[in-house]
Amino acid sequence: WGSDFSTTFSAANAFNAMSMASRMAQGGDGITAAENFLNAQKPGLHKYLSWIDGLKIYFRVTNSYVLSKLKVIAFPYTTNHRRCEVQMTSADYEYEAPDSDTNGMDLYIPSMALITYVLLSAAIMGTNQTFTPEVLGSQTSWCIAVCVLEVIVLQGLAMSFGTVRKMWVLDTLCMSGYKFVGICLCMLARFMLPFPFWVVPFLWFSLASGFLLYSQLMEHFKDYHHGDGKLPIRSQPLLLAGLAQPFIFMFLVSNVIE
Repeated sequence: WGSDFSTTFSAANAFNAMSMASRMAQGGDGITAAENFLNAQKPGLHKYLSWIDGLKIYFRVTNSYVLSKLKVIAFPYTTNHRRCEVQMTSADYEYEAPDSDTNGMDLYIPSMALITYVLLSAAIMGTNQTFTPEVLGSQTSWCIAVCVLEVIVLQGLAMSFGTVRKMWVLDTLCMSGYKFVGICLCMLARFMLPFPFWVVPFLWFSLASGFLLYSQLMEHFKDYHHGDGKLPIRSQPLLLAGLAQPFIFMFLVSNVIE
């Protein structure tokens, strides 16, 4: 009886060992398959991480940069809007990050100004007893729609007329978003001041926004490195983008205050 038990126990151990080996082999195949999958996804993952790193540059700001940029947004007429460049190759130039260049493009100020516009809209509507929870979503949607439409139009104009330097989509989004600083101030002026006193800040900031946008767009057409810095005639229609800013201001302000 003892001999039979020993034989049975040995057979059971062997079976367990074989089962464990089989599971380990299957686990090894699973690990190998997972490694192969991750290796196959590396190019896409690397591209995604590179895009995230590129986006982070637009939020590299300092207090001094923000103050200087707000001054440029309010008083753009006497400012040189040329951005600092770093020569990568003999024919390729990259722009400095915002914390190293006052004329750099950032998404910090536009995003903060957009959020301020939405909250200010809610506060003014609450004072006028016209606020509903849907206001937050609708105002945000209007802002995003205006920015997206403007970016599409500006990119289309740049592609049609041609630029000396590539105009990145995020750079165009920055240019479009700076207007919300002036829109917030105009909305406050219209809410607090009677007609016609609010017209003065409205005209100032809307025209300043148009001039700033036009100046920033024109920097992509000037050839400082292989020419005399003059603008080609075909770039002049971009002036319409600057002239459209007062109408955008009126639309977004009147959307809150009748």
